[in-house]
Amino acid sequence: GALRLGVETDIGGNVRLTWRHWLCTTPKVLANMREAMSEPEEIQGFDAIREEDQDRIRQAWADGELPEDEKKDEGEEEGAQGDHEEKEEEEKPESSPKSKDAELPKTADK
Repeated sequence: GALRLGVETDIGGNVRLTWRHWLCTTPKVLANMREAMSEPEEIQGFDAIREEDQDRIRQAWADGELPEDEKKDEGEEEGAQGDHEEKEEEEKPESSPKSKDAELPKTADK
């Protein structure tokens, strides 16, 4: 399955979770993650994803952008066509994130 990144945003007490393809992760998203956390292992769910996906995240974290070889494969990843944002879920304010814009990884299969 394709690696996904969940972006949790709290706007006026309304928490919103939006999923995007890993290949749609921009340098700005990575910069926001690095500002909120000191290392990629702090990302919620990081230890639950495949080792090769952990390595992909670590590399992008270190470089501040996705590697060129991943950018070239963008159209080849399963489900990479179409909108960058896949699905939104509304959550209750009681489950507010630890940081204003917490980033969450997800893989389609485990």
